[in-house]
Amino acid sequence: MGPRCHRPCQDIYQSCTSWADDNKCESMESTTKFFGHNCAKSCGKCIFDNSTVHTNTPLPPLLEPLEFLLGAWRVSYNSHQHYPTDFAVYGTGYYEELHFNVVPPTMFGSPYINITYWARNNGNKTDIQSYVGFMTVRPTAQGLKVGSMIVGNTGITVIEEGFIGDQTMNVTAQYLVAHPKNQGKLPRTALKTQFFCVEYHNILTKSMFVFAQKNMENNETQKKGKGRGT
Repeated sequence: MGPRCHRPCQDIYQSCTSWADDNKCESMESTTKFFGHNCAKSCGKCIFDNSTVHTNTPLPPLLEPLEFLLGAWRVSYNSHQHYPTDFAVYGTGYYEELHFNVVPPTMFGSPYINITYWARNNGNKTDIQSYVGFMTVRPTAQGLKVGSMIVGNTGITVIEEGFIGDQTMNVTAQYLVAHPKNQGKLPRTALKTQFFCVEYHNILTKSMFVFAQKNMENNETQKKGKGRGT
C-alpha cells in the first residue's frame, strides 16, 4: 500500500472492522481517503499477507513524514547548555537520549508519536532532566506543519511548532511555562531545535543527532559582542 508500496496490507485503527461493517469504506470513499488508507485490510484495498506485517503498531500514514525520527537518538555534549534549561555544573557536559515511538492511534483526534528523553549531568550523576510528550503533523497551505508538547521534571512545559522537510525538521517554541521556582531558568526568546537523520541504515537505530539551540546566555553574549540584540 502507499505510493511507494511500502505499507503492508494492515489496518491502522482497531475500529477498522467496525467501520467496514458500517459501510464506511464505500459510503465515505467519495469524500475522504481516510478509510482506504487507514483500514486497507478491512476495506478490501489489498490482499493480506501476514509475512509482510512487521509490527502490531504500524505508523499511521499521516505520520509517515516523521518516520525518520523513530527510534533512539543519543549524544554527548561538552557544554552545560541544555534545552530547555541549562545544567548547574559548568564544564563537565552531559549525556542525552531521545526516543520517538509509535503508539496505537485513538478513534478520535489526530494520531501522534510519543516523545521521551532524558539528560544526565556528567558532573553529578543524580542531576537528571527528563521529559515526556507527543508530536503530530498537520498539512497546511504553507507545507507540512509539525507540533509537539513536552513536560518535564524541571516543572517546565514547552509547546513547539514548525515545519518538516525531507528528513529534517525545524521547530520554534511557541509556549513555555515553568513552575514558580523555575521561572528564572526560562529562556527569554523562542528556542529553535533542528533534527537531522544522520544515519539511515536502520530506521530504529540512530547514532547521533544535531541539536541546535539558542538560549538566554547565548543571546546575552551576542548582545555584548555586537552591541545590540538578536
